[in-house]
Amino acid sequence: MMRPPGVVSPGPSNVLDEFLHKLKCGTYFVKSPNWIEPPITARCLDLRTEACVTVTGAVSAAAQTSVILTFTVPDRCVGTLLAFGHAIDNSTQWGQVYWNICVNNFAIPCYQEFRQQIGTFVNPTYFPSPFRVKSLDVITVTARKPSLTNACVYARLLGFFYPARIVSQDGSFQEYHTI
Repeated sequence: MMRPPGVVSPGPSNVLDEFLHKLKCGTYFVKSPNWIEPPITARCLDLRTEACVTVTGAVSAAAQTSVILTFTVPDRCVGTLLAFGHAIDNSTQWGQVYWNICVNNFAIPCYQEFRQQIGTFVNPTYFPSPFRVKSLDVITVTARKPSLTNACVYARLLGFFYPARIVSQDGSFQEYHTI
């Protein structure tokens, strides 16, 4: 039986042809992995001090550590720390304040005991490699000043977190898969 022009027969080849046509005509959304670029379900993480935090000076190198910022990742969420910026009221004190960015009381590699400015409070500097954080991780920014004078400091940490679809904890990155 002859079919009129323009009418195609229903069947597997027609479905495949239609699929191939849709592949050619569609607009596609391309994004980086979820630990680098936030998914649409992500919540902003902009930790910052609104008021100056005093870092008490001490004579010994074992000066008292002051907590500048702290944040706990919500249960069943994962996230990423993207950027950091900080400031000191008296700019002559750069090099005298020791900074640490910690996750669960362990300093993040390359961000322990640093003394110079990494990024400004207004314009934080992005980390070369974003730091992933998981459910119930405690993020802390600390400072200490091993000299007699006090310092008045500010800090800001940027990132995002989002609810994990699956919490596998097996190293397979299942937490970073979203629908």
